[in-house]
Amino acid sequence: MDLPEFLLRKLYKKGSLRETSAGMFRFALRNVLGTATIINPPHVTVNGIGYGPGKVKSSRVDIDLIGPDQPFEFRKGDEVTLRMPGSLLRGGNQIQVLVHTKEFGDLRIEAEDKCAEFCDLPGTDSEE
Repeated sequence: MDLPEFLLRKLYKKGSLRETSAGMFRFALRNVLGTATIINPPHVTVNGIGYGPGKVKSSRVDIDLIGPDQPFEFRKGDEVTLRMPGSLLRGGNQIQVLVHTKEFGDLRIEAEDKCAEFCDLPGTDSEE
């Protein structure tokens, strides 16, 4: 079953993108649609840079362990924050998350977001 792109965009939590420390950033996905069983680790691309399972971390689930024998049930109402190494652009950042689910097959979540207003980028002077 193909889910419309406009519905998949709702999974990205707008305004969640921020740098957490020098060389690290995060964003959140919130399930507003319905339960999906993720059976392969997600692949994340931000601004054209790909992040495989070994680079993406979450405090809620060990992404490296997700697989057919150990799926992750992303229930309606759940929120997952994904963290990875890298830097963000000052303008819009292109985010893409690819996941394979039991119920819906391959899903491509695409979003564009700016780093949160209060997020200082490394090497910048916030007093300017």
